[in-house]
Amino acid sequence: MQAPNTSITITTNITYSTPESTDQLSLCLHSDELCPGNPLSASNGRKCWMIYAGLKEMGPLLQTENAWITLCILRSNMVATVEASMSQIMKRLLHLIFLNPLCDVQDLGICLQPPDGHAGEANRRVRLSLGYIIQDGQAQKTTWSVKGDESEDDIDPSSQFTKHSELVLHSSEEIAGELGPNGCQAAGITFSLESLLACPALRPLLKPTEQWMHDYVHGLLSNGLLSYATFYLLQVMDGWKNFAEYCKFWQLPNQFSAIRICIVLDDKRVVKHKKSGKLNPLRPNC
Repeated sequence: MQAPNTSITITTNITYSTPESTDQLSLCLHSDELCPGNPLSASNGRKCWMIYAGLKEMGPLLQTENAWITLCILRSNMVATVEASMSQIMKRLLHLIFLNPLCDVQDLGICLQPPDGHAGEANRRVRLSLGYIIQDGQAQKTTWSVKGDESEDDIDPSSQFTKHSELVLHSSEEIAGELGPNGCQAAGITFSLESLLACPALRPLLKPTEQWMHDYVHGLLSNGLLSYATFYLLQVMDGWKNFAEYCKFWQLPNQFSAIRICIVLDDKRVVKHKKSGKLNPLRPNC
């Protein structure tokens, strides 16, 4: 994990690299549940919820780990004892950032001193707004108190849409108007007075239809496009046997020595891959 001052230094430098007329920065929050240690021998007792913060204005630099500031680390078994789960945690965090009586980051802003390389320049005052909350389906489900990816199972196959124009889109204001106990049930939202969406003080800040952003890494790696692309490559080349033998010669670093990639390509698993039409990893997050 990076040292916090590294992330703050990068953030300050990025701020001074933007035009002086740009004093409004969009805060991006990313949360996910992870299990520290060997992912092949995961223990639920080690699971933690992490919340990170970055700035939308960083652009491609957000690919760098040090561009994200670690805001919160909580044990999952502790989060499970909170009434509204991560929704309540996120609500409290947004309170501390945007409704903090010690610092009005939305209107008054934050005054930054110039970093190294910008000596002699005037101080910059920047203001923050909430840009995106970036999460996978499970994190979205617990934060926004909705069904998440599971809601797709309730769609009638005969009425599935094929064009964006066929969607019936709702605004953030319409969603806010459905947050009573009866409205939540009809909209597929889990009602709780402690949830993020039920907080009146945060209503002006929250725009669910604009701030909801999926973590697209999960669309690539975790049972995503890479699983399908690798499957079709091995299928077309008929390279299951050859690649399985080739993997036996791989020498991984010591910390990964317990992982045997060739197991993914043994005969029984190849049958499973061909049946599902994709490469099935040993664990969903590998």
